[in-house]
Amino acid sequence: GSLTPESKVILIRDIRERVRTIAPFLTLDEDPYPVFIDGRVKYVIDGYTASSAYPYAEALDAAAVTETQRGTFNYLRNSVKAVVDAYDGDDWESIEDNNTSAFNCRRATGSGSWSNHAYGRAIDINPIQNPYVSGGQVYHDASWRFIKRSKRLSPMVIMPGDAVVRAFADEGWGWGGTWSDPKDYQHFSANGR
Repeated sequence: GSLTPESKVILIRDIRERVRTIAPFLTLDEDPYPVFIDGRVKYVIDGYTASSAYPYAEALDAAAVTETQRGTFNYLRNSVKAVVDAYDGDDWESIEDNNTSAFNCRRATGSGSWSNHAYGRAIDINPIQNPYVSGGQVYHDASWRFIKRSKRLSPMVIMPGDAVVRAFADEGWGWGGTWSDPKDYQHFSANGR
């Protein structure tokens, strides 16, 4: 048949829904647009941070700006251009592009079982700066400089006690940076594995 053990499933195909799943705090533009980069089609969508608590600023009704947004805000910033590529389920390419990813239908590393990513119960954040380290080794050349975690070499490096670690912990998610070996500094999951 058409399905084989190598077949991959993209569980969330809608661009806005995919971005909203991993970044629910962003207000997203209505229309993602395709771009052709390095021989591949990728989709770009603008994401905004909005607040209604900016001091001394006048509030604006969101419906006056867009039909799908509700509520009011007095601060809006175009802070993110999210780039979405399905990567055909290829985790290697996703990591090489330093793509924060979730909902990747694949087997767990070193296992025949489905990964927590396949069920949307895990996310990997900035995987180049936050590598998977097994036996003192990393698998992506750009990650070698981030293997030692004694000081922050980039603002994208996740360290113990960081806001992102605390936010996931508040939701009951575990961080792979607390594991003994392997360490998976990029990885947060609902069951801690």
